[in-house]
Amino acid sequence: MADQQPNPYQQANPSQQPRPRQPPWGPPPPSPYPAGRKVPVLGRLVGAGIVVVALFFGGYFAWEGLYAAGVRGTHGELKVDKCVTTYERHRTHGHYRTRRSYDCHGTFTSDDGGTKDPDAVLDTETRRTAGETVAVTRAGGAVSAGRDFDYVLSDARHAGFDFAAACALLIGVALGVFCTVTGYFPGRRCQVSYQEAWRASARGATRPVVLALGAAGALGALVSLLLGYAL
Repeated sequence: MADQQPNPYQQANPSQQPRPRQPPWGPPPPSPYPAGRKVPVLGRLVGAGIVVVALFFGGYFAWEGLYAAGVRGTHGELKVDKCVTTYERHRTHGHYRTRRSYDCHGTFTSDDGGTKDPDAVLDTETRRTAGETVAVTRAGGAVSAGRDFDYVLSDARHAGFDFAAACALLIGVALGVFCTVTGYFPGRRCQVSYQEAWRASARGATRPVVLALGAAGALGALVSLLLGYAL
């Protein structure tokens, strides 16, 4: 009986094929993201930046609102002696703009009469006439090195505007939280679509927190404006 020649086209038995050697530390763990998709780091960084900026300016407007409402500082009246017009030139969106304001000099007297400042200066956008009395708050450290104290207008309208701005920035905080958790941000380089991010926000407490912050900010801004103009 003639010897059978091996068939070069016949595949070897799978049990006889050599197995690939595994590294001693085992196979790598599976990635939580689909193959070919990057982790949306940029979207989360943008979201964290939005949260920080919104909280900073929101705290600033809330702090200014407390002085405008007379809750902080020393409340009193400023009797205007004269107002000097000042011009500040700045660049916005590639164009130069000029902001006109007035430095009104006069004498500040607190409500209890215990504090008096004959060199008070109020920076305002409305020109005041000599002899006019303006409700102000002595806020403390001045923004100018030539002044000992900084004075701000103290009335319901300015306080309402400051508190409305602080509440409106809560909407920015809500947007930042949404972007930080889901990785979405409005931009062409975003790796996550809005539909994917919105579906992902339903898992956990992300969506309720975002909606609560946005609703609180919108409602607070509306109420602050209404009270500012009504009172």
